[in-house]
Amino acid sequence: MAATADGGSRKRMRIGEIAGVAGLSTSAIRYYERVGLLAAPSRSRSGYREYSDEDVRRVRLIAQARMLSLPLGEVRQLIAFAMDGKCGPLRSELRTALENRAADTRRQIRELKSLQRELDRICAELADTSCPSQALAPSSSGACACLDDLASSGSGRSED
Repeated sequence: MAATADGGSRKRMRIGEIAGVAGLSTSAIRYYERVGLLAAPSRSRSGYREYSDEDVRRVRLIAQARMLSLPLGEVRQLIAFAMDGKCGPLRSELRTALENRAADTRRQIRELKSLQRELDRICAELADTSCPSQALAPSSSGACACLDDLASSGSGRSED
């Protein structure tokens, strides 16, 4: 147990405990240490990692930011603001990061919808098991020319 400023004591957590509290794996905690999002913790006499209450707070913030799919660089900045107690800059940075992530998500959704339409179109074409292009002009490789047809028809796919 570690002493607190008011003379009391608090329990330091081991890696499994902090991982459980944050809903992460122990390997994720070690990874966040390696990439510098979490400082290397103190060690017990027997060599176990021991985390403070501040470490627990930091790990929870990291987990929440990563759940929102924020990149590690942005998480690092947000954690720095949060741990310094700078609420105004934190809110501003967080809002910007989340607006950017939302825009990326909208773009990905558009791309996935376009891919879905293309896949549906190709599946509809493949519903007919006869291969009219094979009868007209066999592929130079001797393989089914349907694959050539699909490859050439997919090149003009729109990216709405």
